[in-house]
Order: sequence, then structure tokens, then C-alpha cells
Amino acid sequence: MQQLRRSTLSRLMSYFVAIALLAPQLFIALPLASAQTAKQVTAAAVIPFEDQSRSGKDFIAREMTSAAALAFEATREYTVTATTDLERELAALGMEPPLSKEQQLRVGERLQVEKVITGAITSVSVDAKTGACALGAWIMMLDVGVAEYLDGASVSVRTNPIPGWSGDVDQSISEAVRAAAEQAVATVLGNRVRRGNVDAVDDLGYSTINLGTSDGLARDTDLLVMRPQWQPDLEKVLLRRVGVLRVKDIDAKSALCQTIEGSIPATGDKVYRMYKPIAVMQKEELSRKTKATGKLVAGVLLLLGLVGVAGGPTTSSPSRVQATLTQSAPGDSPIVRLNIKTGNIANTNTHGTMIFRAANNPDFPAIALNLIDVMPGKINTYTDEASRLYVVEDPPAEITFQYFNEDGDLEDGSLTATYNHTALVQGGRYYYKVCRITDPLYPPGTNPPIGTTQAVTLTEPSIETEPDSRIISQPSPPAGPVTFFLPAVQSTPVDGAVNQPTQSITFTWQPMTGADTYVVEVFGDNDPQGKLSPLYQSAVQRATGSALMSATIRGPFAANSRFWWRVGSRQSTDPVPPFNQFVGRSGWLYSTMRSFITAGAPPEPPGTSTAQPKQVPDVHRGWWGGSRGRQR
Repeated sequence: MQQLRRSTLSRLMSYFVAIALLAPQLFIALPLASAQTAKQVTAAAVIPFEDQSRSGKDFIAREMTSAAALAFEATREYTVTATTDLERELAALGMEPPLSKEQQLRVGERLQVEKVITGAITSVSVDAKTGACALGAWIMMLDVGVAEYLDGASVSVRTNPIPGWSGDVDQSISEAVRAAAEQAVATVLGNRVRRGNVDAVDDLGYSTINLGTSDGLARDTDLLVMRPQWQPDLEKVLLRRVGVLRVKDIDAKSALCQTIEGSIPATGDKVYRMYKPIAVMQKEELSRKTKATGKLVAGVLLLLGLVGVAGGPTTSSPSRVQATLTQSAPGDSPIVRLNIKTGNIANTNTHGTMIFRAANNPDFPAIALNLIDVMPGKINTYTDEASRLYVVEDPPAEITFQYFNEDGDLEDGSLTATYNHTALVQGGRYYYKVCRITDPLYPPGTNPPIGTTQAVTLTEPSIETEPDSRIISQPSPPAGPVTFFLPAVQSTPVDGAVNQPTQSITFTWQPMTGADTYVVEVFGDNDPQGKLSPLYQSAVQRATGSALMSATIRGPFAANSRFWWRVGSRQSTDPVPPFNQFVGRSGWLYSTMRSFITAGAPPEPPGTSTAQPKQVPDVHRGWWGGSRGRQR
């Protein structure tokens, strides 16, 4: 037997038996291990639900909160934070439900969860005869990482009649609460949409994404755009909010989207479907139906009215406009400043000014759809701010005045307008036009009134004139393009960095959408605001599409000294360069000022004496490189 074990045949037989015995366990264990590895559990916190039904039952919201937490736990995709931990953090933060979105984010960060779940019971009714309960509720899930509601559901359930019902209303409501919670959680999980990517962006700013109807998207769906960026200070990648897209056209595998908020995306940006409550979607659908005909009629009538105004140097003659991207101080968000010049004759009897804006189209019509503001009186300048986002609906903007007709009688004139002042989008190339509100160029009756009534609702842009559209001057030639972008974000050296090299320093920054040319400027410690000429300046850098740019400036920089640096940006194709009011110069849009301190001077070589040069300065007259030697 011992000889058999030592033989080659015996060893081969032993290996075969071992493999045969272990093979079933290996084939079973490997899929299980793979499944466990692929399975990801999401940490979530369920905030106490609201009772908006006014039922008077205190337990409904509490039971709905517990039922929703249990339903999420039962999916094995979520682990819900314990109630005691949630209550402790709420008490520490001094918060009580219901919480705002900002408060939910703070709670989520404190609890280190990925999702914060909120909800409410909207309606409760119990059939007095059968005990059947009808209950409506909604839940929403806030993604802490992107700070938006990405999932949610509105549900309505009705329980079956209870045989021999004894009139216990609480029992019927509890059963409906559990059913609503389970249905809401199932709806949330069933309607999830995977994260998508921006595949392309065209010249007009429209984005193509890799999600379509097969992924659960629909027309007019809103999508959050996030951009991953490396943060050297934190040494990790963070998602930065870029803006919001809205689906305008869609097929099975892709969708064409328009930017409605923030900056125009870039290829590779991540998109997330944003959750819209049913009430919001119904309101948008109703608004689209009521606007369909009004928009066309209003635009055509007003366009005809404006085109019909013509003539030489009269009160209706157009103004001339120049648009400049302007910055108050380095690091500040810029504005677009319009300088408006109007001739003396045309400036007479001007009662107001209308500002129109469009992107990527210098030949846009000066109609209500492109109107962004109405200002009373004569104006020479106008500022368009990125943060200035509003809608004039009720009451609408109104300019009233009096004028003399052809018979010398005093009559009333007016212009009433509703319009949308949409936000400037980073990277957008904008053109502006100006129309003045004046006395009618021709006596009333010369031409029939045009566009005195508009078949629109208050939420739709419109312009109404009295006696007719002849009180509006010819539109100015387009001003622009002026590309809107934000200052570059500096990366390294970090603010207050020490021990920087004295021979050469490399400066890095994050470029911004819309700017294509950059320069680094360095100032001495006596000029921390950068108002004087820079001590050092890099070569002009052209954007290459990378997320991080750099420029190296060769010194030498004085040792153990403080310097200040900033990055200038501009769009080279704009006819007018940016202007910084604080610095008083045009050419660049500046980042904030950052400081750095260079390293100390290197020590003397070993064996040298610092006292030796002081003993013989008059004899050798500075042959070692002293100041006298340099002057001679």
C-alpha cells in the first residue's frame, strides 16, 4: 500500500478524486460569490412623513413612515437608518420635519447615507358601509450626491371591503397605509432610469444623450447634468452641477435635449433623470396646450408690426448697441453690459426701452418670445446678469404716456408686455437688440392697427400696444456676439502655499465653458489686488478641451517672498474683449487672487565665510558680484 501511494499512478488518482468531490461545491459557490459582490446595498434615511389629508388621525403619518422603511428594507437593495440615529441627528441640528431640501441634504451628510426619503399622505377616506379605505400618498427620494430628487412616485390605493366590518376605522386605514407604502416603493424601483451620458453637443447648444424611450424617458423629461472633476485639494473626484436639460425629441435609444438651466453640457457629462410630481407634469401639459396657437399668432402679428416700421432719421430710427462681458472685480461673476447710443432726433419723445436677446442668431426677430426686459424712459446702459432670472406675468410690465394726434388732440398711448428673462447659460453666444417706445411715427389712421390684441395667456410672452405697434421703434442692429462664461477656477498652487520654487513655478486651473484663451499673471506683495502691471506673465494658452490646464513661468522669483497670482480668460472670437471695472482694463475676465510664498535662500556652501566679503570690498571693488561691481 505504501508503494502504491508513492507511485505516479496513485498521485494522479488522488487528484482526480479530490477534484470530483470539490467540483459541485465550486460551481455552486462561485455564482453565489459573484452575486454577492455585484449586489450593492444603498444606505437611506426615511424622514417622518406628513399627513396632508387632515384626517385627524395622528398615527397615519407614523405608520406610513414605518411601512415605507420596511418596504425599502424588504427589497434588500436598501438599508434604512435606525429611527434613534435619525432622531438624534435631527435634535443635534435643531430640525423638525417637514424638512426643506437643504435640510434633508444636511441630515443625509450627517448620517452618511446616499438617499433621503420623504413623503406624505394626501387623502384618506373610509366607506362607512364596507370598511374599504381609499388612500393617496407620494414619496420622493433625494440623492445626496447630486442634491436632486431623482426618483419618486404618487400612488392611490383602495382596500377590499371587510366582511362583517365592525366599524373599526383605524384598522382599515392601517391596512391601506401598508398597501400604499408597498405600492409606492415598487413604483419607485420599477420606474428607475439608469445614468446616461452626453454623446454630442451641436453648434446651437442642443445635446444628444444615450437614453431613450426604452430606458423610460419621455418628451419634456428634465435631466440633471453633472460633471466629474478631480479636486487636487481633496484628492478625489467630485460631481459638479452643470445644469438641467429638457428632452425635446426622442427615439428608442437616444434623445435630443435643450439646456433650460445652467451651462451647456460637454461631451462625456453625466445625466440623471429628475423626478417630477404628477401635479407639476399636469400643469406643464396644460400650459403647452394653451400656448400652442397663442405663440404663433403673437409672434407673427408683432413681427409684421415691427417690420412695417421704416423711415429715415425719425423718432422711430434704431439705436446702436455694443455688448461687453464686464466684471466688477477679479473672481466676481460677470455681467453683460449694453451701451446704447441713440441719435438726438430718435431720442426725442422716447418713453421706454425694450431689450431683446437670442443665442447664436444675429438675425433674430425682435418679438415677444425674445423679449427679456422693459425699462421706462431713456436709458444709455443696461446690465444682463446671470443670476437675473424671472418671469413677468401678473401684473405685466406697462409703459403709459400721452401724445398729440394729427388734430392736435392729446391721446393716451401704452405698451403692456409679459416676458421671460431667462438665465444666461455658460458658453452661450448671445446677441442683443433694443427697441424704443416712442410717439407714433405716423398719425393714427394712416395704417391699420397691428397686433393690438394678443391671443395669449399671462404666462406666455406678449406685447400689446395702444394705439398700435407704430409706437415701437425699429430694432437696433444686433450687438454681439458676447460669450457668457465664468472665471477660471485655480487649482495649484493652493492659496497660501509655501516653499514654492524660485526658478520656475507651474500654475494649474480648471477652464470654463465658453472661454478658449487664458493667461497667468503674477504680482508682488505690494499689489495684492493686481491693479499694477504684473511682474511675470505666462504665454497665452489656448484651451485644448482638457479638464485641467497649466502654464509654467520661469523666474527667478525672489526667495522667501509672497506673490499673488490670477488667471485671465476670454473668448478670442468675440469682437469686444471682457472688461474688469475694478482693475480698469479690458482684455480678460479674471479669477480670484491667490497668494504663495517662495522657499528661503539656499545656505552658503560648506567652508565659506560670510564675513570674508565684508573685509575687502574697497580693494576688489565687488569682483565677487557685489553691488559696486554691477554699477561700474
